[in-house]
Amino acid sequence: MSTINYTYNVIVDRFRQFADGHFQLRRFTHGEISQADLEKEAEWPWMHVKPRAINYSPGTRAFSFEIFISDLPRDKEDKTGYQAESITDCSLIFQDLINEIHLGQMFGDDVLLTRPVNSEPFVEQYTHTLTGVTGIIELNMDYDWSACSIPASWNYNTPTNSNSSGFGSLQFIESLDQNGVFVSLDNDVEAPGNSYYYGTDGSGVKGWYASQAGAGTVTSIDLTAGTGISVSGGPITSSGSITVTNSAPDQVVALTAGTGITTSGTYPNFTITNSAPSSGGTVTSVAALTLGTSGADLSSTVANGTTTPVITLNVPTASAANRGALSAADWSTFNGKQAAITGAATTITTADLTASRVLVSDASGKVAANAVTTTTLGFLDATSSIQTQLNAKGYAMGGNLNGGIIAVSTTYLGIGVGNASTSETTRRTCVVAGTVSRLFLRTAGVMTGSMAITLMKNGVATAMTFTIAATSAGALYSTTSNTFTVVDGDELSIRIVQSTANSIGVTSYGFHIK
Repeated sequence: MSTINYTYNVIVDRFRQFADGHFQLRRFTHGEISQADLEKEAEWPWMHVKPRAINYSPGTRAFSFEIFISDLPRDKEDKTGYQAESITDCSLIFQDLINEIHLGQMFGDDVLLTRPVNSEPFVEQYTHTLTGVTGIIELNMDYDWSACSIPASWNYNTPTNSNSSGFGSLQFIESLDQNGVFVSLDNDVEAPGNSYYYGTDGSGVKGWYASQAGAGTVTSIDLTAGTGISVSGGPITSSGSITVTNSAPDQVVALTAGTGITTSGTYPNFTITNSAPSSGGTVTSVAALTLGTSGADLSSTVANGTTTPVITLNVPTASAANRGALSAADWSTFNGKQAAITGAATTITTADLTASRVLVSDASGKVAANAVTTTTLGFLDATSSIQTQLNAKGYAMGGNLNGGIIAVSTTYLGIGVGNASTSETTRRTCVVAGTVSRLFLRTAGVMTGSMAITLMKNGVATAMTFTIAATSAGALYSTTSNTFTVVDGDELSIRIVQSTANSIGVTSYGFHIK
């Protein structure tokens, strides 16, 4: 339950604080918008809060407001453009308001915003052709339906002592039960007994309590005097006064002085003096400080503190766990450390290089990791130039071989005329052994039928095949599935099977052997 009573005034004041703190808003009003002073043309944009309803439901009270965020468009040639700009600015201010309510500190967690929140833009409304947005905001808060704080006092069941319809005081005759109204006492009992009274005890608790027993009459009062006190006028048997007198007000008070102290004076004024302020002894001997190495940190101990003290200062040998003195061996290690690293290695003193890379010198002459991996480096032959080795490689196949792709003309394949047919290219003889890793084929344009392409080995179809669907655009098609090996002397060709006659042919085909 919230500790703040969010009344209408409190909520409107929070809206006012939001408007006062917002950098774009220049004015705030609330109530009926028809009663707002719209003549203040210089104070725009403007926020107006109009109350709509206050609803009550079990455990909840809801306040509903209509919020207007509006601006007064200026007289410009692009009037609609300025109106659009005004609606954009007002919409952003309205968003700021609902975000501050839902996420900010405007009400905190005590008030919940009903969502979704709808807003509607308006153009050229009211007496000044205002432009902006309006939206409904409903705020929900806890409500306990308590009647304890009502500023009134009623007793609807109490009968009146008059014939009118109003209420009056109770009048009971011989009974505390009248017209259905019964009056009882706190902690009442049916038969409290004789010599009891109804009242409160020492703690203020109401109830029946026994009267004090042994009541009687006082016949004599007197006082007994102590040392230095005298009493007169007693005993009193009827009426009179007793006088108490201090007969010896000046009692003897003595002070005893200790060593080096003197006292003087009488009660109540005494003087106490240090008569020997320099009566201390003389230091005749001071023991040397004892050094130790125990513990994990610097420490000191005192033995025989009241007689012959021995002070021990423990300085352990320094280590990763101990703070202390550096040993001779550790000093030699420390003193033998290399000086600051200079030169090409300064860039690799605090971080590792990328693993398995070739080391090079960068543009600044510093050690750096190259993009070349040790795997790539392993392919190089240290006995000859890689370019020389590449130049010595021959073509994998005879014929027109360009980068591993054998180009064949459309006319050669006989595709593009006649009915559905099967065509096979001239067989090419392999001059090296290797693995056929890829099959290529390029078409010249959109095809009217489908085309199945299969790589043949020695006139027998292999599993390396793919199909180009009907209406496919002219492009390069390929597959790398189902590779196979060849040896020197194997013959390779491509078989093409068409579903219908195609007006577009094959411009080139080929395969890779590696």
